[in-house]
Amino acid sequence: MKILIIEDDAKITDILTINLKIRWPKAVVISAKNGKEGIDLFGRENPDLLILDLGLPDIDGLDVLRQIRGFSDKPVLILSVRSDEADVVEGLELGADEYVTKPFRQMELLSRIQCILRRQHGTSDSKPMICGYFNYLPAKRRLLFDGREIIFTMTEARIFEELIKNCGRTVSTENLAQAIWGADYPGSNEAIHVYISRIRKKVEKNPSCPQFIINLPGIGYSLEPAE
Repeated sequence: MKILIIEDDAKITDILTINLKIRWPKAVVISAKNGKEGIDLFGRENPDLLILDLGLPDIDGLDVLRQIRGFSDKPVLILSVRSDEADVVEGLELGADEYVTKPFRQMELLSRIQCILRRQHGTSDSKPMICGYFNYLPAKRRLLFDGREIIFTMTEARIFEELIKNCGRTVSTENLAQAIWGADYPGSNEAIHVYISRIRKKVEKNPSCPQFIINLPGIGYSLEPAE
C-alpha cells in the first residue's frame, strides 16, 4: 500500500506518517509540501490513497483535487482546518471520499482510512447486478445504461450497490451510511445527500427532477427500475 500526503505543515506530515506506519507497517508513505509537487508526485507514483490538505501555499487544495479527479479515481481523504459546510460540500462534490477537519483524533482518522481501503478492495464479485435496464458491474464500478458507460467513485459505487440490491425498495439514509462507513458518522445525512446528487448527475437526464433515484424525505432513497 502506498499513501501520498499533500500537506505543507511538516509536523502534521510527521504525525500522519508515524501513525500510518504503526497501523500499516508495510505501507509506503510519501509526501509533498505544495499542490503542484503533489499533483506531479501523484501522477508518477499512482498511490492507493491521497491525504490532502486544502490550505496549500501555491494552489488551493480543492483545485488540486479537481485536477487529480481529471485523471484518477483513486481514493482521496481531505484533512483540513476548513470546516465550513460550503468547503465540505464542495470537497465531496469534487470527488473526495472522506472529509476530516483539524484538529483531528488520530484513531478516528485511522478508522476513516481503514473504511476507505475496505471500500477500495471490498468489491470483488464480477457478477452483474440488474435492475430493469440498469446493468451494474460491481468489480469495475461501472454502470451500463442507455447506451452509456458510467463510472462511479468508490463511495458512489457503495451507495449505488445498496440501491440496486434493493431495487424498487427504500433504503434508509442510516443503512446507506452503515454500508459506507460501517459505524456512526458525523454529518452522514449531509454527506449521503451530496453523494446522491453526484450519482444523479451521472445517471439522470434531469438531476433536478430525478426519474430513477427517488428521495423519500426523512426516510431514505430508492432506485426505480429503468424500463
